[in-house]
Amino acid sequence: MSDLEESHFEPDYEEDCLPDHMKGSTLGKKGKKCPVCSSRFTHVRRHVIQEHIPWFMYPRTSCWKCELGFGQERFLRLHLEKEHFDDSTDCRYDINLHGQRWIEEISIFLAKFDMVKTLSFINTNERFMSCQGAIWQEDDLEQILYYLNETKQHFPLTKMPYPAQNITSIFHWKILSILLDMNKIHTVYLKNNNLQKNKKILIVGSSFIYWAHQRSTMLNSSDLGLKNVQITWHGIRGMKWCSLVETVNSLTDNNSPDIMVIHLGSNDISFCSSLPLIKKMKTDISLFTEKFGNTILIFSEVLSRRFWGRIDGWEGEKKKIYINKEVGSFVEEKGGKVVVHNKIHWKNKSLFRGDGIHLSDKGNDILLEDFKECLGRLC
Repeated sequence: MSDLEESHFEPDYEEDCLPDHMKGSTLGKKGKKCPVCSSRFTHVRRHVIQEHIPWFMYPRTSCWKCELGFGQERFLRLHLEKEHFDDSTDCRYDINLHGQRWIEEISIFLAKFDMVKTLSFINTNERFMSCQGAIWQEDDLEQILYYLNETKQHFPLTKMPYPAQNITSIFHWKILSILLDMNKIHTVYLKNNNLQKNKKILIVGSSFIYWAHQRSTMLNSSDLGLKNVQITWHGIRGMKWCSLVETVNSLTDNNSPDIMVIHLGSNDISFCSSLPLIKKMKTDISLFTEKFGNTILIFSEVLSRRFWGRIDGWEGEKKKIYINKEVGSFVEEKGGKVVVHNKIHWKNKSLFRGDGIHLSDKGNDILLEDFKECLGRLC
């Protein structure tokens, strides 16, 4: 490896020795050139991680609450102390707390690429020639091996990330930053140019979806304020779970949406036992995951109520909690996601209409925000 090549891949342990006026700033001819913006930095890798690639690619130096990457442990620590008043909060990456979410974030991101075309693009475009001599850092290797193990993929982790031989090369900071920058002028390596197309989202369910749609329309935000999405709202007042499969089939006509949100089940709770209902819910969810293999399925938890009709309020809440736990876990096992609604609680009268069932404008605003937060991570 030449001195020039080696200089682009120095380990991250020298910057703390620099004078304050030089840290994190451009250094003229003395610094190393960023492969994206061409500015010069003492440690270009840290700059690229912070500025040019998705925050979740380097989870150990990212804030998992703010979804910000810092590229250096010290800067993350300062952020946690300033913004969260604690350097040991769950904002810091913990594999037990965040490991599964990290896998989901990475999988969704990588699924956007046609991998065969992408690897060919990397190996034939001259701009990537600057990646010759690139090496893996220890934290790179640890996360890549975790990803391969959790997703049960058996790609070999090559000694050098360039030339690109398999999906693991995209985990390298320099290759990825150039790849994303090249996307501004090239889209050949993306699956059907997915990053440029609107995601089709179907939100289906009972009257809660009907009234949430009404509220979003009144607020002129039926797209939930999200970019590049096409949301279809389909709420049927009084709908029960037994109608779901037929309803979805009629709406999709075998054309699967990119994302499907299901908010249903509360109208069933006072009419049937929990176990048969859960069994039916799981059966239908399995059917959808098999039929719509490329669709991200989202289960929106059954909401609290102040009035459950035929059964006592406490019994209704207990059944709701049990159903949400069982079905939510099942959906996540199937690779889907769950929207929780912790801010909507039956004790807060202001969130409900006079019937104690349907949500007030304030309650619907919270429900819409829950949907937006979840979908925003996927769009």
